[in-house]
Amino acid sequence: MNLFRYSHILVVILVLTGCKREEPTSWNTHVYAPLVQGRLTLDNLIPDTLLYADDNGLWHLKVTKNLTDFNLDSIVTIPDTVIRKSFKVPINGGPITLPNGTTIINQHENNKLNINDVELRYVKMKAGRLEYTIKSYINGYLTCTYNIPGVKLNGVGTVIQAQTEPKQGNQPFVFSGELDLSGYEMSLTGQSGFMSNRVYTHLSIVTTPNSPSQAQVYGQDSVVVELKFIEPVIEYAKGYFGQHVYNLQQTVDITNDFMMPTGTLNIDQASLNLNIVNAVGVDAQIKFETLAGLNPQTDSNVHLQHDPLYQTINITRAHDNNGYVQTTQNNFSLNNANSNLDVFIENLPSQLQMAAQIKVNPLGDQTSGNDFIYTSNSLQAWLDIQVPLNIGMHHLAFADTLDINTSIELVAEGKLALQVMNAFPFSATCSVLILSSDNQVLHYILQEAPIAHAILGYNSMTTTPSTTLIQIPVNADQLREIHPGNRFAIRVQLDTPQNNEHYGLYKDYYMDFKLIGDGKMEVSYE
Repeated sequence: MNLFRYSHILVVILVLTGCKREEPTSWNTHVYAPLVQGRLTLDNLIPDTLLYADDNGLWHLKVTKNLTDFNLDSIVTIPDTVIRKSFKVPINGGPITLPNGTTIINQHENNKLNINDVELRYVKMKAGRLEYTIKSYINGYLTCTYNIPGVKLNGVGTVIQAQTEPKQGNQPFVFSGELDLSGYEMSLTGQSGFMSNRVYTHLSIVTTPNSPSQAQVYGQDSVVVELKFIEPVIEYAKGYFGQHVYNLQQTVDITNDFMMPTGTLNIDQASLNLNIVNAVGVDAQIKFETLAGLNPQTDSNVHLQHDPLYQTINITRAHDNNGYVQTTQNNFSLNNANSNLDVFIENLPSQLQMAAQIKVNPLGDQTSGNDFIYTSNSLQAWLDIQVPLNIGMHHLAFADTLDINTSIELVAEGKLALQVMNAFPFSATCSVLILSSDNQVLHYILQEAPIAHAILGYNSMTTTPSTTLIQIPVNADQLREIHPGNRFAIRVQLDTPQNNEHYGLYKDYYMDFKLIGDGKMEVSYE
């Protein structure tokens, strides 16, 4: 700041304040206004979930990602199911007058759920509804008790009881209701206890004791019971899950929506672990067909090469110890020596393309119907990448945005001054754009201006930051866009002296920016 200049303006204002005048006074004055300032460090460009610093302060890039759960929970999905049963009065002719308290129907049923290729014996529900309807086509007052002992909440079976009234003409009397199945347990072994996919029910229909009139019953009169399982969601299931083959194809974002830099990267070393964790009580086989890193910005795709990954991988079933699941794991460790991991990472992938085939129970039922699954914890593949950022680079580009914090309105021709203090051991070029509040580019005001690297000392580590001052001419149209609400975007390209030389990126490296407005401002005093 030029304190003399502002002191001079203050004196002029004071003088004018003491003078009598007839008209407003205005004039143009030169002004230096700090527009934006900020610090660029690696950890404010890359989310902290992707970085950590070691004991020496060297940054490491880390990516830990659940690639897939292989969708094994779909094995035990129960679709919406309707069970509809019509129970007819076992007599001929009529009408027959039945005394109060007479049992008309006493029926046991094993009702099959709409499940294919899976033999479920027990499930615990996470969500869903059971809608029930009882329709009586009998001319009489009835007590209907529908017992579903295998559908339990807190160990108590479900009992639906309805008091029905005589039908009206051909229209039945209808009784209905609904159960929230959250937390319910369902035994699906039928009345015998040795079946699967069967809900055991018992219906008892008795003419109501103490009813105002006796029932008049014809042969073929009926009571219809309807159960609807709506949007059932399973939390836990047990049974035999059958033999299945699934083909998996998916693309996974491996950088948590972080925009990967552009340019050329040369890494010194890296490691990748792929860990397949099985928390399901089934045996399986997995064969990967494709594991490839995709850089959408360059549309380049690098296939990860490591022969053991592309062989058939045998997955051993997990074990359930009273709710504590003992998982099984298959781990693959890749590095620069046993794979093309360096090339894979130097492609700067933000997505992983994966294709695989999964076989469930390839050897059939090995446990006599004791497969199990907790659907919240299935068969998963976890990716863990670690890259010490001791790297070489060419035009490796990062971008950041800075909010405009001045309210001074620059209205005439002028220039901006960009001061850059660089503590990185890399030279750089810098571009500056003006963005609107909705991130639309309004103006390019600086393109690829050179920035000096810091002074290097022992082991190519920074000892003294460099300072670069860049003059940026701007016109009136551009100046008018410099106001709060808009922003500056600063794009930096970093370059090591030689792309094949490696330099460490340390926690205390930074690049400071200060953008100063140098223009004319119209001042008006009334």
